[in-house]
Amino acid sequence: MKVSNQLKEKIENYFNHLFHGAQTNEDNRYMEKSTNFDQWLIDNDYIKNIASSNLVNLVPTKKLLFLSFNKSKEFIRNFSSTFGNYESNSTFPILKNRFEFYYNKLRDNFGKELQEENQIFICPYCQRNYIGIFDNDKSTKGYIAPDLDHFFPKSKYPFLAATISNLIPACCVCNQRLKKDKDTYEQCIPNPIEIENNIFENIEFNYNYKGPYIENYSEFKEYLEFFKIQEQYSIHTEIINDIKVKMNKYNRVKKDHLSKCCPSLNEKIIEDMVFHEYKYIDNKKTPLWKLKKDIYKKIKNESN
Repeated sequence: MKVSNQLKEKIENYFNHLFHGAQTNEDNRYMEKSTNFDQWLIDNDYIKNIASSNLVNLVPTKKLLFLSFNKSKEFIRNFSSTFGNYESNSTFPILKNRFEFYYNKLRDNFGKELQEENQIFICPYCQRNYIGIFDNDKSTKGYIAPDLDHFFPKSKYPFLAATISNLIPACCVCNQRLKKDKDTYEQCIPNPIEIENNIFENIEFNYNYKGPYIENYSEFKEYLEFFKIQEQYSIHTEIINDIKVKMNKYNRVKKDHLSKCCPSLNEKIIEDMVFHEYKYIDNKKTPLWKLKKDIYKKIKNESN
């Protein structure tokens, strides 16, 4: 996700305050190695410094918190080449707990702002489900922190657990049931927020007697298989049925009759009213938007 300068400043101030004034025993336990928030640099010197001492000295820093997505991939390469099989290191559990602590602080205090600032309302992975957030006021009983997925899984890359560019607001199906802890780095799965052209802009949906399917599946096979997009979308036969029912109900004869009864209603206005949800889709706020858009065009062409 991207971060505006204003929100970045708020996050920096929060963590600076946290690092220099831990309020609880839990805070103190994780802050003892974190006094140099502003000083560490994310480069080979940083990694060599860690390697020359101990993996346990790795802490979340400002540079690491705001590391770009491409730099995150570079950091994984450098880190892995330096430490090798770092997951077997005896300090690895400590590292995981420390960075998860920072991630929880980031999610609970800034998760909603990050999501709203990036205008993410439906799951970037599947574009099928809403990402709902209850009131961010912790004093209310309805408060639920947003579900921020770690694109590079924190179980394998805990040092990126609190890196904002590695966080994606996601639905529970994609995050907890499909993606889980699968290694997106090793499998070279594209990050849907970072890639220049959204995969769903290029997917082409069609339908047959079984339901919806993706015509150009082979072009995006790895991503579509990873998130089971075909399987998730194939159940939505209700969209096909709804469009067909409306097409039959508001056929040319019906539209002509309505126009005669109310001259201000021409064919285009009637069509816009009946099929508004399919013709004028907000891609950022409408689940299944590409499926609705493509299937409507297919059925409309068939009816002409």
